[in-house]
Amino acid sequence: MQVPNGGYNNPMTEGDAFLRAICEEPDEDTSRLAYADWLDEHGDHDRAEFIRVQCELALLPANADGRRLEVRANELLGRHMWEWVGDLRDLVREHRFVRGFVEEAEVDADVFLNCPDNIFRQAPLRKVFIRTTLELLPAVTASPDLSRFRTLRLGLDLGDHGADIIAHSPLLMGVRELDLGNNALSPIGIETLAESSYLTELTTLGLADNRLGLWNLTGSFFHLNHFPNLGVLDLSRNEIGVEGVLALARSPAVLGLRTLMLSGNPLGSNGAWPLTTTTLLSEHGVLSDLDLTGCELGDAGAVDMAWAQWGGRLQSLNLAYNDIRMEGAKALAESPFLTSLKELNLVGNPLTAECSSVLRGRFGDKVLL
Repeated sequence: MQVPNGGYNNPMTEGDAFLRAICEEPDEDTSRLAYADWLDEHGDHDRAEFIRVQCELALLPANADGRRLEVRANELLGRHMWEWVGDLRDLVREHRFVRGFVEEAEVDADVFLNCPDNIFRQAPLRKVFIRTTLELLPAVTASPDLSRFRTLRLGLDLGDHGADIIAHSPLLMGVRELDLGNNALSPIGIETLAESSYLTELTTLGLADNRLGLWNLTGSFFHLNHFPNLGVLDLSRNEIGVEGVLALARSPAVLGLRTLMLSGNPLGSNGAWPLTTTTLLSEHGVLSDLDLTGCELGDAGAVDMAWAQWGGRLQSLNLAYNDIRMEGAKALAESPFLTSLKELNLVGNPLTAECSSVLRGRFGDKVLL
């Protein structure tokens, strides 16, 4: 069957028409499942099953057990991955299948700028990491194809000048999740982004690996309040210390955060962490997920966390690799506030069998050891 090609150089087959419909409506499952039916009719049962299994996985509630589906999807993908990636394997650095198709990819800026038809006709890309230099960034941020994405990562090493270019791109108005990790940003770059009239709809901002702690962060964290919908903030591995956490605690922006990632920052160095937790978050905030992996908290930090009243809102608390021992473990197990936890991660701490038993007695399978 031939289908009108809509501008394609060659006539589209019926399968091509399905793929085009999927690429044009990447948020919808209807065309994906119709394509799966078509594949079954034409003997490609593995591809059809893979699409259905991954679509089913995507619909599962967060707390549902999807291991059976994940195992089956991985089996199918292991047999056919390169076949299903197709010509994209020569265009993208990395890729990830979601709902049966490549939805996430890492691509070089020159490929993004020069081969968009080859990329966007073959996959319903929704999340992209564009590896761009500062020289190519103006062209990237002027590309109409940016409007396709709700999740975008840009970089690396773009610096504050790059932040200024990004902040002034109207094509980023549709982006909801922006990752600018590892871009050598200073507080000046953060303030520039926060003052952008085009990034006001951001719900997630990734700023990991920018070494922000080398500068005075007080003003920058107050500027984050200019993102009225910000719910997820990643400040991992930024050399932020106690003063930086106190600056964050004083920012109105923190009240709207649901997820805060501070992993890899020396928050407990010199025993100073306990001075910060009582003011880290207002009791009127909405924080439910806190990542403090590798923050040098020790027992003192764990004890203080156990007695932080705002901890009663937490559903996920990551305290992995913090040198927490008996005193900290017992404090966590006896905390009157950590009542809403669905996951407590204590992997990588030197806990004895007795510590583990105490923690299991309080948190059961919710604690990871």
